[in-house]
Amino acid sequence: MKNYALFYSFSKERESLLILFSDEEITYQKDLGRVIVSYHDVDVVSYRIKDINKIIKIHADGMIPLLNKELLSIINNVLIKDGLKPLEEKKHSDFYNAAVINVNPIKVKTIDGEYIINKEHKVKLNDHVVLVKKGSFLFDKTYLKEDHLCSYKDLEISNNEEVFIDNELNINEDFFITEEK
Repeated sequence: MKNYALFYSFSKERESLLILFSDEEITYQKDLGRVIVSYHDVDVVSYRIKDINKIIKIHADGMIPLLNKELLSIINNVLIKDGLKPLEEKKHSDFYNAAVINVNPIKVKTIDGEYIINKEHKVKLNDHVVLVKKGSFLFDKTYLKEDHLCSYKDLEISNNEEVFIDNELNINEDFFITEEK
């Protein structure tokens, strides 16, 4: 199955877990019991697991960048019971620590390759930044149609829209999985 992102939503009326696969317009939905599946023609756009709080307590609000195996197992059990394919385990949050290796055009290097950024940013050679690849989601549910350098706002650190730069980032690590030194 293609890339996905999870968003937990809490309200007094209902708690749900949204699994997004794309930002395509929803053309119809099927309620399978615990899961509502949204489609664009024949392609799955999202799963919404209703009343997730009756199964597990999630201490988060918004995007869950990386699932632990236990939560993934619980989600997959719900999906399988409603006749859906389970989610594959993600080894990476989609937020890659990267180093700027060229500034015009901007080119960054991550643990798995080099990427050209088509938007201008104030970065310098060797700056360490956070890259989110096309086909991924940001915290605000924006679906990326091209590779993207994260701002402080994208990472929900502050409202600053400048590119997040932290030269202590190790480009061999996931932004959300860092080793304590």
